[in-house]
Amino acid sequence: VFACCFQSAQATPLISVKMPGDTGNYTTTVGSLFDSNIYINSIADLGGFDFTLTYDSAKFSVQSFDSGSIFGAANTDTLAKTLAPGAVRLYEAILLSSPLTQGLNITAPTLLGTVHFKALGTVTNSVVDILVNANTPVLSTFAGDPVALSKVNAFVTVTPPAAVPLPASALLFAPGLLAVFGLRKQKAA
Repeated sequence: VFACCFQSAQATPLISVKMPGDTGNYTTTVGSLFDSNIYINSIADLGGFDFTLTYDSAKFSVQSFDSGSIFGAANTDTLAKTLAPGAVRLYEAILLSSPLTQGLNITAPTLLGTVHFKALGTVTNSVVDILVNANTPVLSTFAGDPVALSKVNAFVTVTPPAAVPLPASALLFAPGLLAVFGLRKQKAA
């Protein structure tokens, strides 16, 4: 008799920050607006999350942020949704009064939230980082147990706005003015 046991290996949950174009590196210009999406993947029993997204407040400002509402509006307890210079914190969990009996089974990248940024100053490779606080688990199961995870941050480069070239018609403006003043002088004489 030959017996074989197979155990499906659960991948380590991954939380990642993605910039426009679903990339980890993004280049934009001073004054522009852009979105940063936070995704979760590979967790069998997601009951809640608590993360802080950190950034350089001298180079970026957060205009607003939105939740992905993955638990559904009727099942979601939003205890914290705070905005401070250099940090955005979002906490959501399944309500105790929810009819759900288990956490979510996340097998594909799922949006946890979107942060809307404005670029304030030039910078090269500034990190937008998910802060893992030792006292607060970023992910937890339905029972509230912390879940180990890996994370992928994103990097943003901000460049000065491109110089706007003068149109050729602007070059004709000076000779036109000279012609007008020349005609006024001839009429005056």
